[in-house]
Formats: sequence, structure tokens, C-alpha cells
Amino acid sequence: MKEKVIADIFGISITTVSRVIITWANYLFLVLGSEPIWMTRERVQATMPSKFAQYCPNVRVILDCTEIRCEAPSSLTLQSETFSNYKNTNTFKGLIGIAPCGDITFISKLYTGSLSDREITQQSGILHLLQPGDA
Repeated sequence: MKEKVIADIFGISITTVSRVIITWANYLFLVLGSEPIWMTRERVQATMPSKFAQYCPNVRVILDCTEIRCEAPSSLTLQSETFSNYKNTNTFKGLIGIAPCGDITFISKLYTGSLSDREITQQSGILHLLQPGDA
């Protein structure tokens, strides 16, 4: 729901709604962000769908960078850093890793939209989690 609708339902200001949402988002990040979600090679193999096991048995993780649109910053420097040529708007980008079984196993921090997917993959730390033979 939009913040205005929530504010009207509970009879509070939009600012209060924003503060509550930000507080809960930060709390959930601290609590859930500390939980390890990277799967061991054995766990990936045990939960791998049969088609993956047949055609791509060494797949450990499926990677994708995704972009989240944001407002254009007032600073021209920040505008150029967050501008995505691909989306033709200002964005933040993050790298998501998914095991063949569909479980999310990696979530990077957000990067400015001007960075390439390759740069984000290198900076995110996921390459340090992979072992020789992983695809």
C-alpha cells in the first residue's frame, strides 16, 4: 500500500509511516542479514532438479543482476553514478544468486546503476564463495 493510504487507515502522519517502515526495514536487515544463506555443494546437489542434474550437474548458483529505479539525486555527480544506460534512468543494482532448486543463496549490497554486471560480480564477493569445478 502507499504510505498515504496507511497513514489514513491508522490516522497517523505520512512521516510516522515512513519512520516505522524504515525502522522495521533496518531491523529486518540486521536480523535476517546475519543469517548465512549460501548452500554447500552437497546441499545444492541433493536438492537439484533432475533436468539440472542431467544437463548441468556442476551448476552451483544462477546469477542475475537486477536494477531498482530510484529518484535522480540533486548532485550531478551522483546522478551520473546512478544513471543506467540500459534502463535509461537512475538506478541501483544488486546481484542475486539462486540455487538450481530455486532457493536464494546470495544477495549483494546495492551498487550504483552505472557499474557493469561484471564489475558488480567481482566486487560483490560471490566469486570467493565458489569452489573449483562450480559452474
